[in-house]
Amino acid sequence: MASSASNGGTHTHHIRSNLDGLEDLFTFLVAVPEALEDQNARIEGLDERIEEGLETVEDLERAYESLLANLQEAEAELDEQQAEVEALREEVDGLRDDLDALRGLFSGRVLDKEDAHVNAQKRDATDIVNVGDTRTVVVDDTDYGDPRDPKAVAHIEGLVTFVPAPEKDLSEGDEVEVRISDVGENHAEAVRLKG
Repeated sequence: MASSASNGGTHTHHIRSNLDGLEDLFTFLVAVPEALEDQNARIEGLDERIEEGLETVEDLERAYESLLANLQEAEAELDEQQAEVEALREEVDGLRDDLDALRGLFSGRVLDKEDAHVNAQKRDATDIVNVGDTRTVVVDDTDYGDPRDPKAVAHIEGLVTFVPAPEKDLSEGDEVEVRISDVGENHAEAVRLKG
């Protein structure tokens, strides 16, 4: 019987051990749903953060696409502006060519005479010549249109000087010795000296 009592004590010990294990299991099983709820809450939080992150990524993608579109527009505008600049350069080159052609039409002598004429108009004619002065002039032009008053035109320091030419024997470029016979406000008249 001692063996039976000893067996009974072991058996009781096993039962108690099993009960303790069952209590631990019960405690564990009660704690599992709470742990699962905590994990679910964490997962939901992570899901929200992921959605926010995805929205941020989508926002960044939209911003990138917008920047890319703006860059393409700016490049197109730059291309247009470069084309306009090139067209303006070509126009300037054409104008330079036209100006060079115009300069070629006017020899330095013509331009010098025009400058002298403009300057003479600004001065009093008596600052240039006086009645009785003698000068050697170069005929610039002839005006034989009026048969009663044919004349040659010369300039003295830009001052228009008319020289009668009744024989119409003077031509552009002829050198003539003259005496000033009259001085007007912006011109002079002279007579040819025979020499």
